[in-house]
Amino acid sequence: MRIDKIVERFRKVKNLPDLSIMIVETKLHNRHEIIYKLLKLVIVLPVAIASVQIIFSAMNYVKNKLRNRLRDQYLNHCLVTFIEREMFLKVKDCDIINRFQAMKERRIKATLPNHE
Repeated sequence: MRIDKIVERFRKVKNLPDLSIMIVETKLHNRHEIIYKLLKLVIVLPVAIASVQIIFSAMNYVKNKLRNRLRDQYLNHCLVTFIEREMFLKVKDCDIINRFQAMKERRIKATLPNHE
C-alpha cells in the first residue's frame, strides 16, 4: 500500500477506536507499539473507571453503619452477589438447596414448598 493512500485513510479517521483499528489494519501497531498501547489505554480507561465507581457505590450500599464490621471475605461475597445480581437471580432456589444438601450429610433435609 502506498504511503499517500495510508495518509488519506488516516485523515478520514474520526475517533480513537477507529484510529486503533486503522493502525492494526495497516500493521503499524508493531512499528509504533507505545502509541498503540497508549491508544488502548485511552479506549479502556473510561470503562475501567466506571467499573470501579460501580463497585464503590455497591460497597457503600452493602457496607452501611449496621454492617460496618464485616470481614473481608464475607464483604467480598456480599459485593459479588450484589454486583452480579442479574446472574444470581437466574439461579433457581431448588438448585441452591440441592447444592447445599450435597455438601455434607444433614440431620434434616431442607425442602421448598412444592419441591421434591
